[in-house]
Amino acid sequence: MRPLVADNVLRSARLLADACEKLRRFSVEGAELDRARIDEHVQRSLMLVSALSPVIGYDKASEIAHRAHDEGITLREAALATGYVGAEEFDRVVVPSLMVGDPHQDLGV
Repeated sequence: MRPLVADNVLRSARLLADACEKLRRFSVEGAELDRARIDEHVQRSLMLVSALSPVIGYDKASEIAHRAHDEGITLREAALATGYVGAEEFDRVVVPSLMVGDPHQDLGV
């Protein structure tokens, strides 16, 4: 049985290697990021509101997130509409790259 098991393991390894090669060649290679679309999704992410909580408090931050979701607007638009935070303060506090630990971006927040 051992030769049969070994043959099946080697065959499975070859199939997996071939599948990885095809995935790389036909799906990954040449793919480019749509930076504008990514930025749009980041700006609409309600998770960014967690950066506002220490500044304006949980209840107000929650209200901003709910408003953005209910009205289909960005978090920034909702925050400015409530008046709880100004544009400059929002831009200073809500920096997505700092929230994910990007060591290349240091804005002194």
